[in-house]
Amino acid sequence: MYKKLDLDDLPSEPMTLHGFRTMASTFLNGFGWAKDVIECELAHLEENESREAYNRAMYAPERRLMMQWYADALDAVKAGRDITPVPENIKNMHR
Repeated sequence: MYKKLDLDDLPSEPMTLHGFRTMASTFLNGFGWAKDVIECELAHLEENESREAYNRAMYAPERRLMMQWYADALDAVKAGRDITPVPENIKNMHR
């Protein structure tokens, strides 16, 4: 899996997929993204939960912006560049 994700330079300790979710949540919360938008993006659903219990379209525009920002931020970290701050108007969309 490390090869597939181009993460060969990570420490030898294994990282689970849940660890990636935890890392994303910590990172996004730390940079001030709205908690509801983060949780909507990272939420798990059991197969047997009703469709009405969770609407995957909720916050779709904000989630797209957030995930693109996150991808750009990870690229910046990998390249040793500064992370672009989250614009205040976006951070405060759902507070």
